[in-house]
Amino acid sequence: MMRSLAPFVTSSAEITCLLRAKSFNEKKALFKTDDFVAVLISNTFTSFSSKMVKAFSFGSDILGLGAPAGVYEYIVARTRYIDNIFRSLPKKFKQVFIIGAGFDSRACRFQQELAKTKIYECDHPNLQLKKKAIFEELDIPLPANMTFIPIDFTENNLGESLKRCLIPPGETSLFVLEGLLCYLDELQVTALFSAIAQHAGPQSEIVFDYVHTDALTDDFNGGETLQYIDNNDDWSRHWTFGFSPGEVSVFLEKCHFSLIEDIDSQAMERLLLADTHEHDPVHILRSQSLVRAKKNNYQ
Repeated sequence: MMRSLAPFVTSSAEITCLLRAKSFNEKKALFKTDDFVAVLISNTFTSFSSKMVKAFSFGSDILGLGAPAGVYEYIVARTRYIDNIFRSLPKKFKQVFIIGAGFDSRACRFQQELAKTKIYECDHPNLQLKKKAIFEELDIPLPANMTFIPIDFTENNLGESLKRCLIPPGETSLFVLEGLLCYLDELQVTALFSAIAQHAGPQSEIVFDYVHTDALTDDFNGGETLQYIDNNDDWSRHWTFGFSPGEVSVFLEKCHFSLIEDIDSQAMERLLLADTHEHDPVHILRSQSLVRAKKNNYQ
């Protein structure tokens, strides 16, 4: 069992938020996204990792000390992909679970689309406390239909947490797992998907990203493994779980989900970062894929 993510969840969540903030301020339409809340939140960050990314945002390549090329492009593509799902969210979804939410702001940014939906943000209690404090400090109101579910995925079971919070199962739901699976182990991932399968009602969907298994080795693309070093702990955080692309549909079938799409980095470049006005090629980390799947009608 890997140790608790408590000391490390904030660093990764901050970096994702900072890159979204950079994207919102982009002058190039190719990289622009709509997370205006990330801009406000990121102004409160003071960790060493966040300072590295802020330096990058002002034009320095200092981010290269902590992450490989293609990270920013991937965060932009992933944000666009999931934002597009929220923009066209069918009314059939009665519950939305943002699992490993970090500083996600979709509950705020898509209030109109989610007005008749119960939103549940699931993440480590320490990070949730920090997020609540930041939102209160910035006077950003949290939607009345949003609930925080505290959980450490390395120690707690999602299904037990949902039962404890009296969240009714069997509803048509959307589950979003963004930037989470790569930091768990195989048993934890299996338990997480099993809990989702048991809770999800008919026509439920799940959206997640994953790292390719071969990227877990040190020699992949010259050592593409992400490492974010927080000076408060002097510890590197590494990917610990991945799928081989061909395994995903089989894994999902065991969890009673059917694959809708499995988009690799090259497809992301074509579908999410294509711009005929840009002449320089855009490259996303080759180790990343995005998945959308739907709950089977049979079990």
